[in-house]
Amino acid sequence: ERLPRSERGLVEGAYHEQVTGDLDAAVRAYQATLEIEAGNITALDNLAALYIRERRYAEADGLLDRCTMAPIPIASCYYRRLRVVYALEGEEAARQAVHEADALFPASVMIAFQRVWLEGAAGHYERADSLLAALQARMGGSARALAVFQSVAADLRSTRRPTIVFAHQGLL
Repeated sequence: ERLPRSERGLVEGAYHEQVTGDLDAAVRAYQATLEIEAGNITALDNLAALYIRERRYAEADGLLDRCTMAPIPIASCYYRRLRVVYALEGEEAARQAVHEADALFPASVMIAFQRVWLEGAAGHYERADSLLAALQARMGGSARALAVFQSVAADLRSTRRPTIVFAHQGLL
């Protein structure tokens, strides 16, 4: 009750997404936040992520358009956009999207991982593997790096495409 309504919606959305697993409730919470504060970048980004998980790419696209127009953009809106562009427009458009994201956020590890994802999703396994090796060298063997590698491997599996990327890492 102490949180403003828009922040309460963010907390409720995250709770349902991460604790209860009730994605419908999470969607409703993020939508409620956007009804109060239409430009809430966190709600836009989180709701887009849920829509991407559900393969509701056109709906995610509209949210990510709004998210990327924010006065202070955040990298996650751009790396999520890659998935949507790939699904709706194909590989070449996705390559352009990742190039634009790299230009805006050159130090973003997550955008670099999206480049790995793109190569794997497109079936370019050797390129994906090479990019992965470069990222491993860049990030080292930290627990955080391993968690990110596992997350990207799970994302690659979610494309339902056969892949050998990350197999040598024991992550698939």
